[in-house]
Amino acid sequence: MTYTVIYLAKREYDNAISAGQRAVKLNPNSALAATYLAYILSRTGRYEEAITELDRALRLSPIDRSFTLAQIGSTYLFMGRNSEAITTLKKTLELAPRALPYHIFLAVAYSAEGLMEEARSEASKIMEIQPNFSMKHFVTILPFKDKTVSDLIVNGLLKAGLK
Repeated sequence: MTYTVIYLAKREYDNAISAGQRAVKLNPNSALAATYLAYILSRTGRYEEAITELDRALRLSPIDRSFTLAQIGSTYLFMGRNSEAITTLKKTLELAPRALPYHIFLAVAYSAEGLMEEARSEASKIMEIQPNFSMKHFVTILPFKDKTVSDLIVNGLLKAGLK
C-alpha cells in the first residue's frame, strides 16, 4: 500500500492504481487495502469505482471507519455531491475531531454549498490544528490528476478565508 501513495505523490497515476489493485488482490479481505485503492481511484477521477471500494471496505471493517468515511466524504465532494459530503465528513470528524484533512474537505464542501459561516468556522479549526497552515505550501501537495478538483479545493479554502 505504501507504493500507492508514493506513486500518487510522484503523479504516476497508472502505477498508483496498479499498486493499489495488486494490494487488494494480495489481501482481498483488507479494508485498508480497499480504502487505499479507493483513495487513488478518487484522486484520478474514477469516483464510482472509489465509492464501490469504500463501501466494500466498510463491510470488511465496520469498526475502524474514520479514514474510510473521510474518503467517502471527499469523493462525494469531488463528484459535486456536496450535501452528502458534508453529512459524511461531519460523521468522520466525530470519530477523529483533530484530523486536519477532514476539516479541509469539510471547509471546501461548505464553501461549495455557499455555507460561508460554516466554511469560515472550519477554516478557524484548521488554523487551530495547524497554526502555520499555508495555502502556498498546500497547493504544492495536491495529488489530483484532474486540475478542476485541485481548483475546487483551493478556491473553497480561499473563500473560507485561508491564505
